[in-house]
Amino acid sequence: MNFWKLGISTYLWLTFQFGLAQYTSMSIDPLGNIYRWNKSKIEKKESNSAIVFQNNLLSFGDIQNIDFTNPFKPFLFFENSQSIVILDNTLSIQGQINLENLNMGWITQVCGSKWSGYWLWNNMEKTLIKINPHGESILQIPNLSQSYIHSSWEIRWMAENGQQLYLRDGEHFFVFDLLGGLSNVYPFSYAPTWLIDGQVMQCRDNKIEVLYPTIKTIGTVSKCPVYMDENGIYFSADPIEFTPWREVQP
Repeated sequence: MNFWKLGISTYLWLTFQFGLAQYTSMSIDPLGNIYRWNKSKIEKKESNSAIVFQNNLLSFGDIQNIDFTNPFKPFLFFENSQSIVILDNTLSIQGQINLENLNMGWITQVCGSKWSGYWLWNNMEKTLIKINPHGESILQIPNLSQSYIHSSWEIRWMAENGQQLYLRDGEHFFVFDLLGGLSNVYPFSYAPTWLIDGQVMQCRDNKIEVLYPTIKTIGTVSKCPVYMDENGIYFSADPIEFTPWREVQP
């Protein structure tokens, strides 16, 4: 999907109907649907129509992240209320996992697994946890701060690609296998990070870089984006502020 090809009518619709000041974060699912959110409010614009769905999940707190591991069942993570909220294609709630009821400590990061279930990070105990879709624990790797890697283990980003699990704290980038084994560690300090087509990418000092599986610089931009995907770079929650990869300066 390339927003430069959508035409002036769609541009005007997005400009006036999306309410540009309402949202601070955005993401696009594998089906091309646009999601934007701010605090507890979320909005979805379907890729093949002008239909917009909205929901305000005020009772759960602030949305920390949205996950499209299963694009037909996206989920939201709310650290405030320790909740995973599963949505349908209209943003209606289809299910919820109350993480406090699982007695696994305070969870600060969640991502989906392509092999079903969820990865959780307990930041107080520095423990990596895998649960099934019903919230039952199937794997725990405790006390990672006691491992041979000297780091803060204050995990700020986590994602899985179906073959490996990636974590970042302030000082390192960690690669785990799907059994929770630590396979690689890189001394990269934290920067905003995205998993795109199997590549872990970041923006640091206005440079777009690939961290894994190879290390290289893609190009430079005028400011750090709020979102990147296989189509290009989005500089705000307004999807019109878009630069395709071919226009990124080397």
